[in-house]
Amino acid sequence: MKITLVSPPSTIEERYPKGHPLRKAIQVVEPLGLAYIAAMLEQNHFEVEILDCIAEELTVSDLVQRIKHSNPNVVGISAVTPNIHVALKLANEIKRVLPDITIVLGGVHPTLFPQQILENGGIDIVVIGEGEYTMLELSETLDRGGELSDVLGIAYRKDGKITICPPRPIENDLDNLPFPARYLLPMHSYKPFIHKRYPAHALMSSRGCPFQCVFCCRDISGRHHRLRSVGNVIEEIKVLTEEYNTKEVDFQEPIFCLNKKWTENFCQKLIEENLDIVWSAQTRVDLVDETLLRLMKKSGCWMLYYGIEAGDQLLLDNMKKNVELSQIRKSVELTSKVGIKAWGSFMFGLPGENPALAHKTLNFAKSLPLDFASFHLTTPFPGTELWYKSNEWGEIKTNFSKFTQLNAVFIPSGWKGRESDLQRMLGEAFRAFYLRPSYILRQIVGVRSISDLMLYYRGSRTLRQ
Repeated sequence: MKITLVSPPSTIEERYPKGHPLRKAIQVVEPLGLAYIAAMLEQNHFEVEILDCIAEELTVSDLVQRIKHSNPNVVGISAVTPNIHVALKLANEIKRVLPDITIVLGGVHPTLFPQQILENGGIDIVVIGEGEYTMLELSETLDRGGELSDVLGIAYRKDGKITICPPRPIENDLDNLPFPARYLLPMHSYKPFIHKRYPAHALMSSRGCPFQCVFCCRDISGRHHRLRSVGNVIEEIKVLTEEYNTKEVDFQEPIFCLNKKWTENFCQKLIEENLDIVWSAQTRVDLVDETLLRLMKKSGCWMLYYGIEAGDQLLLDNMKKNVELSQIRKSVELTSKVGIKAWGSFMFGLPGENPALAHKTLNFAKSLPLDFASFHLTTPFPGTELWYKSNEWGEIKTNFSKFTQLNAVFIPSGWKGRESDLQRMLGEAFRAFYLRPSYILRQIVGVRSISDLMLYYRGSRTLRQ
């Protein structure tokens, strides 16, 4: 049986609203979720291909023609909230041309709304939750003509009736999963926006997050934090360096450093292996200290991404971030002190925010020794606490195609009647942060290599008007 896995089309104009600085940036990251599923299927003797429409710059029409040419038995489409409309359009177009193909939809949005998704005529089956073992069992069942009702973790439509099967338990031992099937991807096309060395590729060492932030959805991987073994992660890094000449690894999980002992062991092993790579990761300000940061720096960590979000304690408390402003400042200053670049992420339009508090957040960002800052608009994604309680804080507009964190889809009560001002905060914040003479001078003084110079050159291009 032949299976085609699809990451749907998206243009830079769809991802970034008009006037946003990052419209000029190029960022394409491997669809690791699909690559994991593909590896599991291939390991069990299914024929698989991955079509990454963003990396290959494929339109819906292009993709339908590719699928028509390869004529698979099953098409699996990955969908998140902002591209659910594209995924459904794609499914309907495939069904129109090839009505006998089984179309499966997976991802966060379908996991949350399986009934609603299956009411769309183009979708036959929804995968609920993590997909590796579910897609394997589903494919085996379809291949032998078995009963879909026996497959855990799916919903399906048959004879006009929608059935939701019992959930599949999560896989606790992530070492049981094969490495992502990157050989099915156009690896030369992938490049994060901010990187120090190239080729730079993505990797995940853990799944799940135990924290309670009201804007974060945990319906795919849950709250139970699961780590791969250090040896397993090191082995995948070796594959990346040997097969793809990778010079930088970007850890994609949202909560690196949660297990301090694991992080220390990982850094020590990376140092012992003497691999020619640098790496970056996302973490929280309350998970690092100077000793750990120095070890991370020694092992090749060049940048840490902190979800700071706000510069006002009440706003942080409203989000259930469970951090203090003093912790934020201390950790960013320590990161800078040990020589790791710090990237802070901030949000406008938070619950309880008004224009004055938004500018307080911007001023807080400017007061920190950050090397990079990104600014987003608060988006109540389905499945989050903010989604369920958004009406208590303001007004939500449920045009899912605008749920990119760069459109004002949530208007807090403090911003009522000033939606256009909230939208303009993004451009104002980018310019106010990056075009300060003090910031520019600090970055120039900090240049130590050609790669540093190129890093800031790429960033400066996105801010030119």
